[in-house]
Amino acid sequence: MIGKIFNFHYRPGIQKASLTEGVSQLLASRYKTGATQSLCSLMEHHELVPMLDNHGIGKFFTHIDGRNTPLLTTGKSEQLANHLKKLNVSPKHSVVIGDATDDAIAALATGAHAILYTGGTHSRVSLETAGVPVVDTLSEALLIADSLVHKQ
Repeated sequence: MIGKIFNFHYRPGIQKASLTEGVSQLLASRYKTGATQSLCSLMEHHELVPMLDNHGIGKFFTHIDGRNTPLLTTGKSEQLANHLKKLNVSPKHSVVIGDATDDAIAALATGAHAILYTGGTHSRVSLETAGVPVVDTLSEALLIADSLVHKQ
């Protein structure tokens, strides 16, 4: 039920959505420095990859995992744990940058760090309930992410 409602409201909007200003340059810059970045999303994989490629940013990710199962068959935490296993990356050396409280919950459940970005559909107030850093720009998120990973 929730999957159908999600797809009914979310899918049409995502096809029309544009990238946040400056994100292509930010991803390209990170890629050029050798920093790795991957993408784990609940968007269906067969729709996610072409969308990223249409925006010209798919090439900046070392790995892309979209959902291959019906919504709620597995949760975000399980999908993220599987994503990190495929990358052979320790969760404690990983940072999830998300735009919803459940992104932080999934990250923390796997042992990864989390940062939430206010540029999505959730308010700063709701994001702050997760107890992780909340930022207004993706540049700020990357600065914090670097500091979290380099502390290790």
